[in-house]
Amino acid sequence: MVERMFHERREARSFLTGGNGREGRDADAGRCVGDAGAEVLRLGTKRIAAELGCSRNTVKRWLAEGGWRSASPPSRTRALEGFESWLAERFRRHGGNAVVVRQELAAEHGITVSLRTVERAVAQGGGS
Repeated sequence: MVERMFHERREARSFLTGGNGREGRDADAGRCVGDAGAEVLRLGTKRIAAELGCSRNTVKRWLAEGGWRSASPPSRTRALEGFESWLAERFRRHGGNAVVVRQELAAEHGITVSLRTVERAVAQGGGS
């Protein structure tokens, strides 16, 4: 009985990792899960998720999509997009004081953001 369970586990790991011996969340494993068909029905999404070290909902999503998909970049716009030159000029004018730049941004443009957002924006090329 124990030998059979060990053999099944080794087969499942080989199946889930594409036979390459690597475990975890990688593209090869996701592709194998996507190509599974009848094997998935035999193993079950909980067991596949346990072998891969991910959520069973992730396995279900991979199966529904036909395989592993890489994460897509966020589609939101940045709060201070288009104000890069204005931020750089004000940051230089105020000697690197992001607090004053934030206050002027709110007063002149009506944009209320956190101090950290302004600091990030000037650090990414809008300052010095």
